[in-house]
Amino acid sequence: MDWLSQVRQNVLGGMHRAKLLPNAIGQKISACYERTNYRRPLKRLFHWSYSGVLIPLFVSTGIGLALGGHHVLAYYSFVCAGLWCICYWVTSDILERKRQELIGSRQTRRSEDRLRDGNRRYRVWLWGGSALFAVVTLIFLGLVRLDDIHTQRDDADHNLIIEPHTPPSGELYDTNFTVTNNSHLNVVVHQIWCGGRVLTANKVALLGLRSRVLQSDVLVSPGGDSHSEQCLHAIRDFVAFRSGPVTCADETVEVDYSIEVEPKVIKTKFKRFVTGEGGIWVGQGINDSRNWCPTPQYGYTGPAGPYGRTGLF
Repeated sequence: MDWLSQVRQNVLGGMHRAKLLPNAIGQKISACYERTNYRRPLKRLFHWSYSGVLIPLFVSTGIGLALGGHHVLAYYSFVCAGLWCICYWVTSDILERKRQELIGSRQTRRSEDRLRDGNRRYRVWLWGGSALFAVVTLIFLGLVRLDDIHTQRDDADHNLIIEPHTPPSGELYDTNFTVTNNSHLNVVVHQIWCGGRVLTANKVALLGLRSRVLQSDVLVSPGGDSHSEQCLHAIRDFVAFRSGPVTCADETVEVDYSIEVEPKVIKTKFKRFVTGEGGIWVGQGINDSRNWCPTPQYGYTGPAGPYGRTGLF
């Protein structure tokens, strides 16, 4: 009797557990379904009635700020546009219809395997669309960055000033050629070359003498910081020994520099100055072929010629 009771109890217990199994599976499936339905609380905020206005506003504002030179604010504007696009996508009706198609049907919810496969395909749509908006945002940010670098290049090129300063004594040999940084960014001056197209002393002309007067990097800070070199000191002894004091000079100053956002990109700026016995330097066009100094009776040309890269010194 006891043996039969035990068998009956085991059979009834197994039947009871079999009845509970579908309920357990159903609860697990329902929990998985609810986890995918996280979008509803945000739908009102990112509805197209708002997103259709704010997204174009953020994009157009970013473009306007970038064109106006306010690149930092343009970054923020495009980031806001990208984040809003992603939030709109994850709460959009398009994605909701796709979710209902993949994991919302009763037939899918009854099968754990089908629900798992539907969730995987749904996440492809979810993350694929989000990644697309993220890539577009990064493209806009990259374009702003390129425009920012181009603006900084122009700023350095236009506001890196090269000027000669004759000392009170009027001695041309002691003229300081100054590089002044009036831009808004740090500039590193790598080299300064001084090339005498024509340097006359009495009746002798020296042609193509070129020397490097700065051979190590110098940081020139924004807002008016400067660095000076005396170009004619490199040839003072040579000229004084052979022909006496300088009576006319046609000098080209070449500055190799880089900006802090592109430290490996070397830019070059040229300036040409002409002076006479009065010691007043006047800027001339770098490509002007006119001879501003009187033609002497005798001449000497440096090893590299009038326009060579490597001069006598």
